[in-house]
Formats: sequence, structure tokens, C-alpha cells
Amino acid sequence: MFKVGDKVFIDPSSNFKVPSCIGCNEEMQLFIGRTATIKYTIMERGYPTALLDIDGGDWSWSYNWLKHVFSINNILTEEELNRINELNHV
Repeated sequence: MFKVGDKVFIDPSSNFKVPSCIGCNEEMQLFIGRTATIKYTIMERGYPTALLDIDGGDWSWSYNWLKHVFSINNILTEEELNRINELNHV
């Protein structure tokens, strides 16, 4: 599902108590709602998890808490993206 190098969003709507043997602690909560890059994928107590760049790889993040971040370049044409940037004075 995820691989090293993937951009992910730590989804605030996730149930951070599941699975029960892996939980989100107070330090991890600082990163909820932010994007990160997967540095490693590991199995933690039988569950697939990812180590992220955002916290220096200190915590194991359950795949259940992550969503893929897709680049706008894969959705819009270059012309559409340029027009949006022009309208936003970018």
C-alpha cells in the first residue's frame, strides 16, 4: 500500500487507538494533520507501519492513519496549473 518515498498525510479523522497494541502518544499528536515522506516501512507487532521524516523516524505510524498525497501535477494540465498560479499571483 505504501512504499519508501511516498508523500503521506497524517489523517486527523483516523482512529488513533486502533490497532490496540499500537497507539498514538502525545508527542505524535503534534504531527497529526501534516504531510510527511515515508523513510522506512516496517512491521510493528504484526501491523504494517511507516517511519516518517517529519519526526526523524522516531515513531511508528500505522498505515491506518496515513493517506497518500497526490501531486496536483497528476490532476491538472500544465495550462490549468499556470492559470491557477496566475490568478493567485504565484
